[in-house]
Amino acid sequence: MGKNWNILVILSMMLGGLGADRFYAGRTGLGILKLLTCGGWGLWSLVDMLLAVAGKQKDGDGYYITNTGSKTTMIVITVVPALLLIAGGVFLYNQLTPELKESVKSLFASLISSL
Repeated sequence: MGKNWNILVILSMMLGGLGADRFYAGRTGLGILKLLTCGGWGLWSLVDMLLAVAGKQKDGDGYYITNTGSKTTMIVITVVPALLLIAGGVFLYNQLTPELKESVKSLFASLISSL
């Protein structure tokens, strides 16, 4: 039986850094590797989350796990949590002291310039 896209996306968003999405999809080896690297230091988790949302994540048998539900379900599951995360980040940033805000700005500037 095929895997549920909704569950995959939620696992990828909430526990992707621990490899829960890969374990659910039946790809245990990659799940263990993802767990040991803390989601590929965050980058792998982000890529997997985007793949899951796009329906490009494969299960253990090599089949794509796609959204078979409505577009409304897809929007609620993907857009609403993303907006909540952005709002939470903005709220937390506004709680920082001016010195910490400058540190965050310089960190992001150095990260962007290194790309």
